Amino acid sequence: MAEKKAEEPTSLKARLVVAMAEMVNPKKSNTAKVPTKSGGSYQYNYESLDQVLAAVRPPLMDNGIGLTQRQVWSEHTSSYALETVVFDGDEEIVMDTRPLHDCPDAQATGSWETYMRRYALRSAFGLAGEDDDGAATVGATQRRQASPQPKRPGKWDEFKRLKAEAVTAGIREESIKEWMDATFEKDMKSYTPGDVNLCEAHVRQLIADKAKLDAKAPDEG
Repeated sequence: MAEKKAEEPTSLKARLVVAMAEMVNPKKSNTAKVPTKSGGSYQYNYESLDQVLAAVRPPLMDNGIGLTQRQVWSEHTSSYALETVVFDGDEEIVMDTRPLHDCPDAQATGSWETYMRRYALRSAFGLAGEDDDGAATVGATQRRQASPQPKRPGKWDEFKRLKAEAVTAGIREESIKEWMDATFEKDMKSYTPGDVNLCEAHVRQLIADKAKLDAKAPDEG
């Protein structure tokens, strides 16, 4: 007797589970360099929106699932929000909702929306950028075993440094807090390390956008 073939999942949620199991974390192959007020700079690696979509779309489409990211009005924040939605012919699931940032010009608005779409996709499908420092991490572990180390920094230390830099650049501290409250909707004591990393990335982007606007200002005058 021929072995009965297992039935393929038919519900949207069941097919979504299959699709997410097929997704592979995108590589951080892009580098951003951010100037500081002191005249120096720092840089960090990130994956582009195209790279994240390339990791997400094929598994979804192979399982008959569509993907869209749409702007909707949020009564909670009295502003527009970005919804990441998966759907088929019968239903849809909102995977992620986060507020959009008001920017002074079209270029900054486009940059911010691209940034938010990228992080929304990563959050919605549980993706993380490639670990660029794997070898460095191994070396650091060996050094810690060989000699005593200073006190480990708190999880908020880098965020506090970035926030101070942002305020110095002319960015309102209240706007950062409002974004955090609207995005996470929980007390800061409950933030995970991943939440803190997202906050850091958000402030970095604010600083980068402000630097671009400041650089353009003399030309526009």
